[in-house]
Amino acid sequence: MFNKNFQTEKAGFLRNIKKREKAIIGIVIFILFLVVVNGNMDRNDAGYYKIIQYLNGSLEVRVEPGYFIKWFGKVTAYPLADTLYYSKWPDESRKDQSVDVRFTDGSIGYVSMNVRYTLPMDKENILRIHKVFRSNHAFQLGAIEQMAMQAVQLTASMMTAEDSYRNKRPQFIQMVTDQIMNGLYVTTTEKVKLESEGETLVQKIVYNDDGSPKRQIRDLEKYNVTISQVNVTDIDYEKAVNDQISKKREASMGAELAKVEAEKARQARVQAEEEGKRNVTIAQYLEEEEKIKAITQATKDKEVATISALKEFEVAKLEKQKQEIEVQKAQIEKKAMIERAEAEAQARKLVMQADGALEKKLQAYVEVHRAWAEAYTMQRPTPDITIGEKEGNQNMAQTLMDLLTIKTAKDLALDMSVPKEK
Repeated sequence: MFNKNFQTEKAGFLRNIKKREKAIIGIVIFILFLVVVNGNMDRNDAGYYKIIQYLNGSLEVRVEPGYFIKWFGKVTAYPLADTLYYSKWPDESRKDQSVDVRFTDGSIGYVSMNVRYTLPMDKENILRIHKVFRSNHAFQLGAIEQMAMQAVQLTASMMTAEDSYRNKRPQFIQMVTDQIMNGLYVTTTEKVKLESEGETLVQKIVYNDDGSPKRQIRDLEKYNVTISQVNVTDIDYEKAVNDQISKKREASMGAELAKVEAEKARQARVQAEEEGKRNVTIAQYLEEEEKIKAITQATKDKEVATISALKEFEVAKLEKQKQEIEVQKAQIEKKAMIERAEAEAQARKLVMQADGALEKKLQAYVEVHRAWAEAYTMQRPTPDITIGEKEGNQNMAQTLMDLLTIKTAKDLALDMSVPKEK
C-alpha cells in the first residue's frame, strides 16, 4: 500500500516538473523571439532612404517612413537632400574645411563654400548609387566633394589672386557655381604674360560652335542627382598675397583719391565757369529785360499818345462840327428872327393901315382909365375942409382927371367918334 502511494506521488511530481519545464521553455522561446524581432526592427524617417541588404545578398529600398523588419540584413541610410559645407566658419564645419586653390600667379587661396544636392526619387537610381559608393559618406566624398573642389580649383587656374579679389570676383563665383551645377569646363592650356614680369600657364575654356562652353561628363547625370544650390561665402589668401593686395589697394585708393580730388577740382573749375556764364547770362538777360521793358514802355507811350492825339483830333473835329452846327443854327435862328420881325412889322404895318392900331389904342385907353379909377378910389371925392371954394366951381380932382383923359386920347391919336358911312 505504501509502495503504491509512493509511486503515485512520484508520478505526480514528475508531471509537475514537466509542466514547469514546458512553461520555462515557452518563456525562453518567447524571449528569444522578442530579441530576434527587436534586433531585426528598424525605422525609416521622413526625408531619408533606407537600403537593406539581406543575408542572401538581395537589396531592397525602403522609401516610405515607418518601422520595418530587416531580417538580419544590413541597413544603409541616405538623406533625400543634404547640404555639404567646405568652410572655415565654425557654425558650418567643426574644423576648417575650406578648399585650397592655386591661382595663375602662384598665390594660394582658401575658398569657403557650401553645396546642396537632391537624390533621385526612383528606387533604380538609388540602388545604382548604393552599388557604386556603398555608403552616403562615400557618395558625398566621391561624387559631390570631388566635383566641387575640381570646379573651384579649375576656376582659380583661370585668373590671378588679385583678379579674384578685385575686378573678377563676381566672375569667379559665377564660374564655380556654373561648373558645380552644370558640369566642369573642358579647358586648354595657354601662356599669358603677367602684369609684373614673366609668363605663366593659364587654363582657357573651350567653346562649342554655338558659343556655349564644352563640359566634361559627370557621374551625377548618370544617377539623376540634382545640385540645387551653390554658395561661395568667402575667399581668403595667404599673408604675402594679403600684404600685396593691401599695398595695391592703398595705392589704388591713393590713385582713386587723387582722381577724386582732380575731379573735384575740375568740377569746381567747371562750376566756376558755369557760374560765370550763368552770371553773364543773367546780366544779359536783365539788360535785355530792361531793354524790352523800355521798348515796351515807349511803344505803350507812343500808342497812348497816338490814341490821345486821335482822341483830341476827334474831339476837335466834333467840336468844330458842333460849332459849325451852332453857327448854322444861329444863322437859321437869325434868319427866322429877321423873318419873324419882318412878318410882325409887316403885320403891324398892315394893322396900322387897316385900323390905325385901334385895338392897342383902346387897350391903352382902358388901362389909363383903370389906373385913374384905382387912384380915384384911394381918395375921398369931397374934402373935409374947403378953402376958397366958390359956388358953382367943379371938383378940381375931377377936372384934373378929365384933362388927363383928353391928353391920353390925344397922345394915342384916338378918335372916339364913330365915323360916318360914306
